[in-house]
Amino acid sequence: LALGLALMAGCSDENGDGGTGGMPECEDSDDCLDLDDECAIVTCVGGVCEYLLAAWGAACAESTGVCLGGRCLEPHIAFTGDQEDVIGAGQWGLCYVPDEHISYYKTDDTFHIWFTQGEAHHFISSDFNELTPAMMFNGNSVAAFGPSGEGFDRDYAGPGSVIRASNGHDLLMFYHGEYQWPEGGYYATIGLARSSDEGQTWERLGPVIEGRLSRPDPPPWYGAFGAGGPCALVDERDGFIYLYYLDWGAPVYPEEDTHTHVARAPISSDGLPGSWHKYFEGEFSEDGLGGNSDGVLRGWFASISYNTSLGAYLGVYVLADGFYYSISFDRIDWTVGKKLLTRNETPSTGEPWLLYPSLLSPSQPTDGTTTETGYLYYGHGIYNVECHHMVRRPVEVGWSTAATN
Repeated sequence: LALGLALMAGCSDENGDGGTGGMPECEDSDDCLDLDDECAIVTCVGGVCEYLLAAWGAACAESTGVCLGGRCLEPHIAFTGDQEDVIGAGQWGLCYVPDEHISYYKTDDTFHIWFTQGEAHHFISSDFNELTPAMMFNGNSVAAFGPSGEGFDRDYAGPGSVIRASNGHDLLMFYHGEYQWPEGGYYATIGLARSSDEGQTWERLGPVIEGRLSRPDPPPWYGAFGAGGPCALVDERDGFIYLYYLDWGAPVYPEEDTHTHVARAPISSDGLPGSWHKYFEGEFSEDGLGGNSDGVLRGWFASISYNTSLGAYLGVYVLADGFYYSISFDRIDWTVGKKLLTRNETPSTGEPWLLYPSLLSPSQPTDGTTTETGYLYYGHGIYNVECHHMVRRPVEVGWSTAATN
């Protein structure tokens, strides 16, 4: 409903009159029935038919759509081709890729693609079809950045997202760091590193987002805790970097263990430690290091972009039974998810295993923007047989008529 209300001008103002100008006179609401449409309810107010704003988009709220132009429309992603390998299992010495969100940017005629296998790997391409390691040794990809051997990123360190710093030259890497327990499981923290030589070397700048729970030692069980799985979105219009991430807060916050959270920092701050505020109770008010937060999107390992075809923010993310997608007009309120691809959270040996989706449009200079066409990249493996490796499928993105209850 919040989205419907936010869009009420788009639904009502087809004549440029605010939605009420030129409306017929009436004696009661029955005189206005002919004006009702798919997601706009009209009633008689003061002798004139007027839109009932409180009901605007309510019909759409029953679906996965929003009210646009008097119709319930929903975002639609459709596959337009088959799955194909991008990096095969074991190719370039890599397995278990991607292991987080895939990030890229373009310089001149070269794409720079960043992903993780527990450490940061940098690949380059002229067309985003053939990917080659930027650094190699004996035919294998050499990591550009990795675990520190101590502290919050002792055992794992990989992006995440790589974006330009505010000076237009340096690179900022927001990465998933892990402190792993010998018995299994880990505590995750999101860290920041900076490069002034196009990613050849990196300076660690410390943690920027911590989980709501401090690191338990020993943990109540050997699973995932803390904050991780970052995906950064730079919005030049309001001057902030938005960082979407997971917060594994069980056992205190089990209801939100499957939710994506969000924090933001001024672009001018370059996301330095102390500049971040988490979204909590309707405001970006809580400190990035240790503050409380609310989940904004039900799903995990979200790939967030601004989609030019939809004119909205588009999120592709994971739930137990598949990859889903939703849209938002304010980065906070998201539509009900639609399934894009079925997956099995607990496959048996020999069955496919899918995780870590990233929606990318290589026609754009960075992964922060997508269009009406692109690819869904993700990890695909055969459980207990073959490590997951990078694959992709072509997609189209647009609007379709929403099915309402």
